[in-house]
Amino acid sequence: MYFRQGIDIVEIRRISKIYDKFGFNFLIKVLSKQELKIIPTQKKRRIDFVSGRFVAKEAIAKALGIGFRNGLSFKKISVINDNYGKPEIILDRNINQLLKKKTKDFNILVSISHEKKYCIASAIIVGEKI
Repeated sequence: MYFRQGIDIVEIRRISKIYDKFGFNFLIKVLSKQELKIIPTQKKRRIDFVSGRFVAKEAIAKALGIGFRNGLSFKKISVINDNYGKPEIILDRNINQLLKKKTKDFNILVSISHEKKYCIASAIIVGEKI
């Protein structure tokens, strides 16, 4: 069995300050095209949305074991909610292929939580070892 885990936490105020400083340029650096299409318009919800995606992508990079190198960037991971609000992960084709070299029939499970000042995410990659 293949099992990898990653976790990350961020202070929401930190994301808000970065957004205030860089605006849309920050969003296009951190969010994929799919995520940019669904970003909330109200600022508080937008910051929570970006904070959640930010920590989820950090947790996934840690679970992958490569961090943000070897071609992995924030934009190559999409976190899209299903009809029930559950986050689903879509990887860029190249990152998907990189993971398929390590495991087959893999699944990425992500949980994102917001609590007043902080946002935390946990990512687990499970599959069959090759």
